[in-house]
Amino acid sequence: MSSGTSEAIIAVPSGADTQITAPESKSDSEKEAAKPSPRKETKSELLKRLEEKRKQKKAEFEEQQKSSPGLFTRPQVVHRETFGEARKVTLIEFSGANECDGAPFICGMPSNNMTCLLAAGFFAKQLDLPTIAAIRVHGATPEGIVKDNQPGLQIRIFGNSSLVILYSETPLKNGGLVYNLNRALLSFCARHRISHLYIVDGVPTDTQKLKESKDAEQLRFLTTSNAFSDFMKKNGHIAIMNAFMPGYAGQILADATLADDVRGMDISCVLAKTDARMPSANSAVLVVRALNSFLDSFDIDISDLEDSAVEMETTVNEVLAEAQSKMAAQNRPAPNHMYM
Repeated sequence: MSSGTSEAIIAVPSGADTQITAPESKSDSEKEAAKPSPRKETKSELLKRLEEKRKQKKAEFEEQQKSSPGLFTRPQVVHRETFGEARKVTLIEFSGANECDGAPFICGMPSNNMTCLLAAGFFAKQLDLPTIAAIRVHGATPEGIVKDNQPGLQIRIFGNSSLVILYSETPLKNGGLVYNLNRALLSFCARHRISHLYIVDGVPTDTQKLKESKDAEQLRFLTTSNAFSDFMKKNGHIAIMNAFMPGYAGQILADATLADDVRGMDISCVLAKTDARMPSANSAVLVVRALNSFLDSFDIDISDLEDSAVEMETTVNEVLAEAQSKMAAQNRPAPNHMYM
């Protein structure tokens, strides 16, 4: 008998009916379990891959810049409405705005951290959402942006039938302007019958406490939606019971709750712990992961945002290490007004 797997031979009487049974096949789950686990990428391999991706993106941008004719088009304005008198805010809607009727809305107006900015910007980029409106704030710092050859206002609204995003790179701190901005935002929500307003923000947390925290990846939330509440509780997130919420997120949450013209719209607030001292994208990853899982109008790959979080953390650590090295080389004591 040869070595290896042996087969049993059974004698069958001549003339008897024979039936050969095929060997039982493994189930898909058994096959999946039998597969070797993929090797986890090391930190050095990850950083090398991210550096190659960064160089590729830079080369693609430079090529696009060379081929760009530098032309832009004027958008067709279909609705214009002004709120307030002394601190006016004007909502300007463009053609195509009606395509967002009934969609969910993520509010990405920053306050004192980058969480909502990164989360909202990532959704807008991944879903390739067109600009459907802009908001002019009279009396704010004069500024504008150019995106893909197209000039525009700092506060924009992107959207289609899947999702709507309010987005701005800079915060708005004047109380009167914020009040009228929220009037404009809620008017937009009412006119386009927005189904659900998601207010996202970060909770600045001491660096050391954040590292030691056992619930750093648990989001805090508050909602009018039973379905969203069930989803968040099922995934281990924590309801907000008592909180003082400074900044834009707290104001729009209160204004939306009290507004009469959006009574049929669900409202949810989602907060993630974020580093109080250093820029971090980890909180945005947590928010995007939760909303991407809950919302059924799309499903996006969040690996690019996870890579961005690693890149940002690496860059910040390198800058801090370089600064500490220079301080040590110069033998300079820390300023007496710094907390060590």
